[in-house]
Amino acid sequence: KIELEGLHSLLKQHRNEEKEGEIYDFESTRDFVEGYVISSDRQGNFYQKIHVQDQIENPQYGIQVKIEAPNLEVHFPIGQKIRVYLDQLVLGSDRGIPAIGMRNQTELEPIPNALFPKHVVRVETPKAIVPKVVTVADLDDALLRQCLQIDQLQFAALSYLNTPTFAAEAKD
Repeated sequence: KIELEGLHSLLKQHRNEEKEGEIYDFESTRDFVEGYVISSDRQGNFYQKIHVQDQIENPQYGIQVKIEAPNLEVHFPIGQKIRVYLDQLVLGSDRGIPAIGMRNQTELEPIPNALFPKHVVRVETPKAIVPKVVTVADLDDALLRQCLQIDQLQFAALSYLNTPTFAAEAKD
């Protein structure tokens, strides 16, 4: 088993040894990584990818798993612990985000629909994810792919209302 922290370290080390943009191949390995799903593609968000963090509560690391399949939230609801078998997969970046997928020449591509059941499996029943509580000042790249609750965050109301809005107000 490889921890998500180990994947981040492996990707960083590989980038230091190779030119930027290279991807790391997992070949002939029985290694796997586990984590908890924190994303849903129900409304078209996160198309063909799921985001996974290392722990239910107080996560430290997260990663994206690219899968060429529709309705991933049916297979992997939020809170589902999954295991990703790494044999024949690659580790790289998708827009700067650490990601697992398959190689297509020099590109990181989603795991094909026909192959994803072999590589990505559910491990146990879903659990409630506890968001990591942060403030706007805490936000940085180290928090990418983690479920966050941002305290003391307020969005401006529509300009014609000229009043601030707060969560759970009747007009929200």
